[in-house]
Amino acid sequence: MRRMQLCWAHFKRDFIKISERSGVSQQIGTALLEQQEKLWFYRFLYVIFGKISLKALPQLDLRF
Repeated sequence: MRRMQLCWAHFKRDFIKISERSGVSQQIGTALLEQQEKLWFYRFLYVIFGKISLKALPQLDLRF
């Protein structure tokens, strides 16, 4: 099995490029950026402040 490392900086860069397009692509790119920001906010709360438990992470409402 091949293992790959994922880089969130590259994902964010790609999401920004998608959001700069027009039409549906812009909406999708903007939604991806919003989800990415929420994910990192919750991760920040978990890692830095310990405000949320590891068990609560899958139950968080990341929808908007």
